[in-house]
Amino acid sequence: MKKWKSLNPYNDKMFEDDKLSIVDVKARDSSGAWYVIEVQTTIPVELRNRLVFYTAELFSCQMNEGTSYGELRPAISICFLTEPLFREVEFGHLRFSLYDAAHSLDFGDQIQLHLIQLSKYHVREADLVDADAFERWIYFLTESQNRDPDNFANYFPMPPLARPQESWK
Repeated sequence: MKKWKSLNPYNDKMFEDDKLSIVDVKARDSSGAWYVIEVQTTIPVELRNRLVFYTAELFSCQMNEGTSYGELRPAISICFLTEPLFREVEFGHLRFSLYDAAHSLDFGDQIQLHLIQLSKYHVREADLVDADAFERWIYFLTESQNRDPDNFANYFPMPPLARPQESWK
């Protein structure tokens, strides 16, 4: 994601009885894809349903009077988990989408849900010299509470997310 625009994190209620939901980050990138980014320090029982709801809401909120279905852009939720939701899986990054497992058919990338199970990663400060942007973010998210925020600037030389510590100070 090279260019992005931060959006209102409130998911507006269309009707009086609708549930008001607030996400950590809502954004749109230069290709038009929509994102919800959440950070979870606990795993509530309803987390799966909540993440599916946020993603579906992100996709459906694009449709307005006069909008054609061809104008709909991907809706992508990314949830960083400090505890694993799927303990039985060794992988840290799990990607879910519309897929028919019985026939191995991919329906497309219109709806995506990414779980980043942070505890499955073990990025050390010494690894950052050769680390890609994803690994640097993993390090930041897992180690920021233990480090001087000013030291992180060295690990994030690329805009627009060059200095995450500035927005989180």
